[in-house]
Amino acid sequence: MQPKLDAALFFAYETLDGYSLTLVSRLGEMLRLAEEMYGRRDNEYTILGIEFSSDGPKICYPGNCKNVAIQLGRSAMTDNDQACYQLAHECIHLLSPNGKNGASNLEEGLATYNSAYYMKNEMRQANWQASLPSYVKVEKLVRKIMDADPQAIKRMRQSELTISKITAELLQKESQVLNADEAKFLADKFVRSFSYKL
Repeated sequence: MQPKLDAALFFAYETLDGYSLTLVSRLGEMLRLAEEMYGRRDNEYTILGIEFSSDGPKICYPGNCKNVAIQLGRSAMTDNDQACYQLAHECIHLLSPNGKNGASNLEEGLATYNSAYYMKNEMRQANWQASLPSYVKVEKLVRKIMDADPQAIKRMRQSELTISKITAELLQKESQVLNADEAKFLADKFVRSFSYKL
């Protein structure tokens, strides 16, 4: 039996100052904020839209032709807040898609940081955070960078647009708060030891 969709995810209704925010309009808002905070999006990729999947949230590359789709998890179908939290995470992967090569610890940490940041600052819900140890660990290191210098990631992306290609050397150069081991760890490929259920 299919779960009943939360109508607020897709149905826009007229308000006093325009229309209500759906997932599509929130995605536009999230991308704008992410570009302001972390640097421009790689426009070589075309964002196709949002769908739901039993193994989401994730992004996928239909047709292997620089198209990218966002897949949110089944639980997000019936929960607008869960959908926004997941979408804010996936939004970071849309800044610099890298095909099926997988994300670095830096990219997953930034995505996790961004989802909590969006929920706190845009949705006024400060209690959203990752619970899986692999995401908690990488988010903590990214938060260390962002707390010390909110422009650090943006500067790094001026040298290397693809987040997952940012090197340990660049991380140490642009963030004075990381030691060599932390920088190397963030530059390494992310390994998820648990199923993804943010």
